[in-house]
Amino acid sequence: MKALTPIIPSFQISMTASVYTTVVTCFDRYIAICRPALLGCCGRSEDNTSWALIAGTAVFSVLYNVSRFFEYTAVMVEAGAAGGNSSEALSLTEVVSGAVFFLLQS
Repeated sequence: MKALTPIIPSFQISMTASVYTTVVTCFDRYIAICRPALLGCCGRSEDNTSWALIAGTAVFSVLYNVSRFFEYTAVMVEAGAAGGNSSEALSLTEVVSGAVFFLLQS
């Protein structure tokens, strides 16, 4: 279960990158088709602009979700009173359960 702790934020990073890459690609195609004069200004080429937007989206996705690596921790859970079975579960850390986190999220 400890292996899942970094995997969950990695999935969230990839989902954020996927959504914003779609948005940025649509914006880039709009500029290239409807406003081609904006694309050629400042000596930028279409290839460099597209790669810069995608790289910026990837960096943004990682920075936006870096705090998610500190949200969960793996803990042992006892299944019964006899203590025969125990398993691991994900639990929220103090970072998430604090009042400051809820004020920032609302």
